Amino acid sequence: MESKNFKTRYLIMFYLFPMICKTKEDFRVLYHPRMKGVYIGDTNKPEWEEKIVVLFETCAPKKFKEFFKENAYSYMNYYENIDNNLYEILSFQIPPEFKDDLAKILNNKFSEVSAPFRDHIDWISFPQNSYDYWTNNNYLHGKLWEIEKPEIKLNLNSK
Repeated sequence: MESKNFKTRYLIMFYLFPMICKTKEDFRVLYHPRMKGVYIGDTNKPEWEEKIVVLFETCAPKKFKEFFKENAYSYMNYYENIDNNLYEILSFQIPPEFKDDLAKILNNKFSEVSAPFRDHIDWISFPQNSYDYWTNNNYLHGKLWEIEKPEIKLNLNSK
């Protein structure tokens, strides 16, 4: 059920969840032991094709629920019980001004994201130029990882 590719989960969490955050403090609400992943879309909800989806085991913590309730991009949530394990799944709309940036990130073109997006999430380091891709290294993050397309959607039905 959960993604087996930690690198893709990390990249989506680190580069895409901040699209809906106003500050670094907002980003920190994601850090909780019950948080199991951040995805783009959900196979159980085709209408969530371009939504940021956050999966929590049992339920989202209080701080995250407050963030969800107050966030301008909150979309919907639902609960799912699988093999006697309860999950809460919450989704957010992609801010319209960052739709092009979403496509670039999902296509592993991190150095091509827009200046407004970089300014919006100024606490995150992006690869600075194509040289980082030539050497497959970013001096601030080490070896560059790639998002693997089959891993971007939440699939609660797979094991």
